[in-house]
Amino acid sequence: MKTILHIAPDFNSSQIYKSLFSKLYDLGWEQRVFVADNIGNHPSANDLPYSVYQYPTSFNKVERALFFPKQHQIAKFTLTNKLFDNIDIVHAHLTFSAGYAAWRHYQKNGTPYIVAVRNTDLNIFFRKMPWLRRIGISILRDSKKIVFISPAYQTRLQEYVPQQLWDSWQDKMVIIPNGVDPYFLTHKQHHAPSEEALRLIMVGKLSRKKNVDRLITSSNLLRQKGFNVALTLVGTVNDPAIEPLLQQPFITHIPFCEKEQVCSLLQKNDIFVMPSLAESFGLVYVEALTQGLPIIYTRGEGIDGYFSEGEVGYAVAPHDPQDIATKILTARRQYEQISARTHKAIKQFQWDTIAEQYESIYTQFI
Repeated sequence: MKTILHIAPDFNSSQIYKSLFSKLYDLGWEQRVFVADNIGNHPSANDLPYSVYQYPTSFNKVERALFFPKQHQIAKFTLTNKLFDNIDIVHAHLTFSAGYAAWRHYQKNGTPYIVAVRNTDLNIFFRKMPWLRRIGISILRDSKKIVFISPAYQTRLQEYVPQQLWDSWQDKMVIIPNGVDPYFLTHKQHHAPSEEALRLIMVGKLSRKKNVDRLITSSNLLRQKGFNVALTLVGTVNDPAIEPLLQQPFITHIPFCEKEQVCSLLQKNDIFVMPSLAESFGLVYVEALTQGLPIIYTRGEGIDGYFSEGEVGYAVAPHDPQDIATKILTARRQYEQISARTHKAIKQFQWDTIAEQYESIYTQFI
């Protein structure tokens, strides 16, 4: 049996890892997961079909603030601990916070590794810490594959990489999305849109980053044109300035609900609209597609690039409420055609498919 070492600093805070690792286990892979964070609330290895190991001590404030002292400790621990002997391939689930240790394994033992480029890599390390760009590029250069969760992330990385080097990476860059919760797949449906109202829904933290204020402005523009808009907003309010906007009579605000209720709410609405100013991926778009809803998303962010324009919805300019309103109406006019395409489009977001893609990559290099 071949063995994967996953380095996943945010393992404790994200369900996607548990879903992926369980599917890889089903495919016959032995997996060891190394978690280097300060949460300390890690699951027992006995509860999972793979082994989870956490860095034994917490990092102090200085170590957390300085990249190299912390990363040297993590790399040393994984290189010297017998728990991580006989590894066939390393999967670093972040470029900087996980990729550095994978890179050191490669330098010392020649162990092949693949690396993911995520939100913090682009928006924190590459963008705000230019003195670390060289090490990030070295980590990516020596990896066997570079994995992006969206085409937008691949485009964004290019501005930090010399063109000649970028051109040489074309064969090793791959886009693999996150998977959707199976609950939404087992409850997928299509439904006809309401004839009495324009029923819109958004699910996510209600903040300016999610562009809730402009979504509400867009809804009011539609109301001024005579449309009977019903807007459902699901999520906690993260910005006090948003709270007064929610008091308008056409808005229903639900602070929090579990996935079962989210699924039910999606089924009761017609179009999913989330024109976020910044979006790492946005699985909730895919959840909406499982229920046959056209989606309105942000151009150049998150899920943009997975579908052609109009295939399952429309990309919008997030700072332009009129564009958002126009695309909502366009999706409404083409509702039946778009909704009919949604279930075919979601196949690429199933965990079985995603695990098989990763398995295909691993087997190339061991």
